[in-house]
Amino acid sequence: ICRRREDDARDASYFEELVVIDFGLGGTRSQLEDKAVDLYVLERALISTHRDSQHLLSIALQEYERSSANAKSVLHRLEAVRARGRKRECFG
Repeated sequence: ICRRREDDARDASYFEELVVIDFGLGGTRSQLEDKAVDLYVLERALISTHRDSQHLLSIALQEYERSSANAKSVLHRLEAVRARGRKRECFG
Protein backbone atom coordinates (compact mmCIF):
# COMPACT_ATOMS: atom_id res chain seq x y z
CA ILE A 1 0.00 0.00 0.00
CA CYS A 2 1.52 3.33 -0.90
CA ARG A 3 0.44 6.92 -0.91
CA ARG A 4 1.88 9.34 -3.42
CA ARG A 5 3.15 12.71 -2.26
CA GLU A 6 1.54 15.79 -3.73
CA ASP A 7 4.63 16.88 -5.64
CA ASP A 8 5.89 14.56 -8.35
CA ALA A 9 9.57 14.47 -7.36
CA ARG A 10 11.35 11.24 -8.29
CA ASP A 11 13.66 10.93 -5.31
CA ALA A 12 13.75 8.57 -2.34
CA SER A 13 10.81 10.44 -0.79
CA TYR A 14 8.66 10.07 -3.93
CA PHE A 15 6.23 7.97 -1.96
CA GLU A 16 5.07 9.35 1.34
CA GLU A 17 4.53 5.94 2.87
CA LEU A 18 5.02 2.33 1.84
CA VAL A 19 3.41 -0.30 4.01
CA VAL A 20 3.91 -4.02 3.38
CA ILE A 21 1.38 -6.41 4.81
CA ASP A 22 2.62 -9.91 5.61
CA PHE A 23 -0.25 -12.33 6.10
CA GLY A 24 2.08 -15.02 7.42
CA LEU A 25 0.81 -17.68 5.04
CA GLY A 26 4.26 -19.24 4.77
CA GLY A 27 4.51 -20.05 8.45
CA THR A 28 6.61 -18.63 11.22
CA ARG A 29 10.06 -19.96 10.35
CA SER A 30 12.63 -17.26 9.89
CA GLN A 31 15.23 -18.97 7.74
CA LEU A 32 17.19 -17.08 5.09
CA GLU A 33 15.54 -19.00 2.26
CA ASP A 34 12.05 -18.17 3.52
CA LYS A 35 12.85 -14.47 3.80
CA ALA A 36 14.48 -14.42 0.36
CA VAL A 37 11.46 -16.14 -1.18
CA ASP A 38 9.17 -13.58 0.49
CA LEU A 39 11.21 -10.76 -1.05
CA TYR A 40 11.10 -12.49 -4.43
CA VAL A 41 7.31 -12.81 -4.24
CA LEU A 42 7.07 -9.13 -3.30
CA GLU A 43 9.31 -8.25 -6.26
CA ARG A 44 7.22 -10.28 -8.72
CA ALA A 45 3.99 -8.80 -7.34
CA LEU A 46 5.28 -5.25 -7.73
CA ILE A 47 6.55 -5.91 -11.26
CA SER A 48 3.22 -7.32 -12.35
CA THR A 49 1.03 -4.64 -10.81
CA HIS A 50 2.80 -1.31 -10.54
CA ARG A 51 4.25 0.95 -13.22
CA ASP A 52 6.93 2.27 -10.82
CA SER A 53 7.88 -1.20 -9.64
CA GLN A 54 11.65 -0.76 -9.91
CA HIS A 55 11.55 2.45 -7.90
CA LEU A 56 9.32 0.91 -5.24
CA LEU A 57 11.41 -2.24 -5.06
CA SER A 58 14.58 -0.21 -4.71
CA ILE A 59 13.12 1.70 -1.77
CA ALA A 60 11.79 -1.47 -0.16
CA LEU A 61 15.14 -3.26 -0.44
CA GLN A 62 17.03 -0.21 0.89
CA GLU A 63 14.75 -0.08 3.92
CA TYR A 64 15.03 -3.84 4.39
CA GLU A 65 18.80 -3.59 4.32
CA ARG A 66 18.71 -0.70 6.79
CA SER A 67 16.37 -2.35 9.27
CA SER A 68 17.17 -6.08 9.15
CA ALA A 69 20.11 -7.51 11.07
CA ASN A 70 20.73 -10.30 8.55
CA ALA A 71 19.80 -8.36 5.40
CA LYS A 72 23.11 -8.98 3.65
CA SER A 73 22.68 -12.77 3.87
CA VAL A 74 19.02 -12.61 2.86
CA LEU A 75 19.72 -10.37 -0.14
CA HIS A 76 22.53 -12.69 -1.22
CA ARG A 77 20.08 -15.61 -1.02
CA LEU A 78 17.55 -13.52 -2.98
CA GLU A 79 19.96 -13.60 -5.93
CA ALA A 80 19.87 -17.42 -5.88
CA VAL A 81 16.07 -17.40 -5.66
CA ARG A 82 15.89 -15.01 -8.62
CA ALA A 83 18.17 -17.30 -10.63
CA ARG A 84 15.90 -20.28 -9.94
CA GLY A 85 12.90 -18.18 -10.97
CA ARG A 86 14.54 -17.18 -14.26
CA LYS A 87 15.46 -20.79 -14.95
CA ARG A 88 11.85 -21.86 -14.36
CA GLU A 89 10.58 -19.11 -16.71
CA CYS A 90 13.00 -20.21 -19.44
CA PHE A 91 12.64 -23.97 -19.19
CA GLY A 92 9.27 -24.50 -17.51
